[in-house]
Amino acid sequence: QHCVNLVFGVAFAASGAASECAWYLTNFVISVVCGVLLLNLAMAGYNRCVDRFGLHLLRSGEYGKPPSWRPWLMQMLVWGFLASAEKVVTAVIVILPLHSRLDAVAQLIEAPVHHYPKVELLLVMVFAPVILNGLFFWAIDSLIMRRTAGRMSGAEIL
Repeated sequence: QHCVNLVFGVAFAASGAASECAWYLTNFVISVVCGVLLLNLAMAGYNRCVDRFGLHLLRSGEYGKPPSWRPWLMQMLVWGFLASAEKVVTAVIVILPLHSRLDAVAQLIEAPVHHYPKVELLLVMVFAPVILNGLFFWAIDSLIMRRTAGRMSGAEIL
């Protein structure tokens, strides 16, 4: 995902006024927000199909008793496909149609640190990803974790 964000940042900056760093951050934020929503929808459909057709090997978060690498690998491959598809859908549906407006927003975000490239790089490549990835992983883990009667969700604990 990081490499896709880098490539998209360079590609979107080539046809706009904002820098690659600004576009990387803009794309990353959009990808996290839209990604959680799209992946939530995709996982709901995926789980319905798995349950309807009895595809136990693909039941999210279940790896057998004792745990086996085969269900994990199959689920990881499905997840990789869904996450990659989400990137493409987000780019086509959100970023490309709103490119000029997002470019203006990216310029505004970049303006305070534009003359401090090392600070900009630190914010864009370290601090923002740590925060955004933390939120994204928490949301996605809650989404793909298999719920059983004996396990409580984060919302139930709070």
